[in-house]
Amino acid sequence: TPEGHVMLLDFLVHLCDELSHIAADCTRCFSEDMSAEPVEKPFVSETCDVYAFGSNSSSQLAMGSTEKLVKATLLPHMANCQLVEAGQYCTFVIFGDGVMKGCGKGSYGRLGLGSSDSETTLKVINTFPPGMVIHKVSSSRGSDGHTLAITGKGQVYSWGDGNYGKLGHGDHTTQKLPKLIEAFSEKVIRQVVCGNRHSAAITADGELYTWGEG
Repeated sequence: TPEGHVMLLDFLVHLCDELSHIAADCTRCFSEDMSAEPVEKPFVSETCDVYAFGSNSSSQLAMGSTEKLVKATLLPHMANCQLVEAGQYCTFVIFGDGVMKGCGKGSYGRLGLGSSDSETTLKVINTFPPGMVIHKVSSSRGSDGHTLAITGKGQVYSWGDGNYGKLGHGDHTTQKLPKLIEAFSEKVIRQVVCGNRHSAAITADGELYTWGEG
């Protein structure tokens, strides 16, 4: 409102959105055998269709435009993917072969492509080591955008805005390329979550690690 108050309906919509993300993360986390050995292999899953709706101000829907979608719309260019992550003005998609693509706003290197350029269509994030298979990704929905990705071997890479130390590298440096979090070199990570100015990870042993703004 003009007085700076948040409308109750807007607040409830935002709350439901956050709760749905938390529920999805918990479901993925606890539906797995946390103690199982990491396996570097692509997904094995049925094919799927992807629908999207909402803001497209930074081309985060990969349609080649900034036209918003006011109703659920089928996105053929995301068909047969295994996971979709909607971040802060950007989107990441993981396909069955472990290849990850991204699009949308590129500031602070949030797309992991090595620059701050924005992308209006899906681009392969080929800045990981050769042959790397990505199983999970989490991208923040606030601050200036940062992302964490888990490989098939349980390693964690991070990139984007580094303020508050939320990338996990012991500094506040922005990373425009995926960078391995060395602190987990002796751990197998099963789940990661990006908060506004912090991050969290769960190991195969059930240990919880957090870092960033406290």
